[in-house]
Amino acid sequence: MLVNNAASMFQVEFLADHEPLLEKEMAVNVLGPYRASQRAAARMRDAGTGGSIISISSVGALRAHREGIPYDVTKGAINALTVTMAVDLGKYGIRANAIGPGLTHTWRTDGREGTPKYRSVASSVPLQRHGTVDDIAGAAAFLASNDSSYVTGQVLYVDGGMTAQLSTPPPPDGLPVVSAE
Repeated sequence: MLVNNAASMFQVEFLADHEPLLEKEMAVNVLGPYRASQRAAARMRDAGTGGSIISISSVGALRAHREGIPYDVTKGAINALTVTMAVDLGKYGIRANAIGPGLTHTWRTDGREGTPKYRSVASSVPLQRHGTVDDIAGAAAFLASNDSSYVTGQVLYVDGGMTAQLSTPPPPDGLPVVSAE
């Protein structure tokens, strides 16, 4: 089993000069998982036991973040890589899937839980909270297990319902309007 969990995320407006940043994020977010997957798949094929490759994508691959280029582009590429691997590697019993986390509490958000911005963003999610690393780990454990032995080429969005809604609700009284980026 392999879990690709690579993420470099910088925000920049589309019309800005962002080509060097795009190249850097492509190297981290796409080429790293591509190379790791290729090596792992070769070992799985040679062992003859099948296997599972799981890549961490993002809701940004499906719905754009404001000023989300180049991050969203790279996560879209991860989704394309995932389905391509699923088609090409299935004959070896190798499954390829991705997880698309939504708003998730990580070390980057530590200490911000009580702030109005943090609460406002969480209020825009149908489940009314940030996801946790355990939410993402649970999805990965499922995709790695025999319980998902007939699942390949899928992106499982673990996003509290973010991608299911057409627009975000207004924040509760007293909280500022903030996008869920």
